[in-house]
Amino acid sequence: MGNENKVKQTALIKARFLPEEIPNAEGNAVSYNLEQEFEKTGKSSSFIFWLVLGSFLALLVAITVFIARYLEQKIDAGTITSLEQEDLRIKDLLDESRNLEKRRDKIQARMTELEKEHAADAATLKENFRISAQSLSGQQKTEQEQKYAADLSAKNASYDSEIAKLRKELAEVNEQIERQRSRLDRGASNVDAIADNARRLNELQLKKQAEEYEDKIQKIILLYNPLISEPEIRKILSTPSAAEIQPTEYRNVLARHSIFSEAEYKAYLQKLKDEKTLLSRLNDVPYTNSIPRVLVTLKTLNNSILSDFQRLYFGMAKTIEDRDSLLSSYRFALTSRLRSENESGFILDSRDSTSIFIILHPAVTAAAGTQAIVFRGDDEEIATIEILQETRARLVHSSRPLQPFDKILLNTSGELP
Repeated sequence: MGNENKVKQTALIKARFLPEEIPNAEGNAVSYNLEQEFEKTGKSSSFIFWLVLGSFLALLVAITVFIARYLEQKIDAGTITSLEQEDLRIKDLLDESRNLEKRRDKIQARMTELEKEHAADAATLKENFRISAQSLSGQQKTEQEQKYAADLSAKNASYDSEIAKLRKELAEVNEQIERQRSRLDRGASNVDAIADNARRLNELQLKKQAEEYEDKIQKIILLYNPLISEPEIRKILSTPSAAEIQPTEYRNVLARHSIFSEAEYKAYLQKLKDEKTLLSRLNDVPYTNSIPRVLVTLKTLNNSILSDFQRLYFGMAKTIEDRDSLLSSYRFALTSRLRSENESGFILDSRDSTSIFIILHPAVTAAAGTQAIVFRGDDEEIATIEILQETRARLVHSSRPLQPFDKILLNTSGELP
């Protein structure tokens, strides 16, 4: 230690302020009465007097020297004991601090390992979903997406819970390390310079570690909350918000033509509701960076798609209704002519000989496969056709090309008349 002499001097001064009880220095001194001695001996010898006085002084000096050496040994022994105790106490504190630092390193290593495991698990979930979703469509794909979202949410929740515990434990360990450092500072006030250097070094290390972990945290945040910079995506994100569109009532004309049943329309509405629920749940998550804007844009695009579908849906329904109305008028006119001319039917469009459009008298019923003769005028037989369905027939043979309003003569027995 750079201040070892200062430590010893300080400890020595402290110890000397607390000396042990000094024994009675005069407890073993011998007392002489000169008059009694003269009375006993009956002599007045100067030699004996000086001998006794010299002996007394010598004994007093010996006792003084003994006490001085005894006190010096006790002080030295106390000083050494105090330094040893202080050294042992500081050593114990240092050992405890090292153990806490090892524990902190293990926690930090576990946090790093947990981050890697979480990233790997998320990637595996995403890959498994991508593979499984390739062969799915419709409701199955939606269910698979919901399962993926639920699994990912569970993984994130488990990770968040465990990482929070580790952070709490790390904070507690760092707090204990700080307490140990404070105790070391208080207990080793005589080595302030070294302790201050160690403290500054530890602070720099902690600051570096904090910066490293802050950088890692920012990377994790960016991993799940990216800043989108691609021009094509930023162009999409600039889409202005649109008002929410409410689905309209079902149009029965689509069911009559087997285009879009009411059950299919209800299933479509349920998908819209499910999508809205998922987006609402995602909006509850405190995302940062570009993700909130992505969610808003998704909602806007969905509203726009719904609006386009509604226009297409009603436009198609209106077109079909208008067509049905027009066809009904044509059928009424043609049926009226058939009734007035008392004919079985007319050729309408024979451009495709395998699928000729025809119209039959309402009172005539012809099964598929029934053959009929085609006349031009009242008596010119020009062709034979086979009825395929109510409005379709195919050409069997002909002597002349068929034309609109050529007359059909139908034998209800299915044979040629």
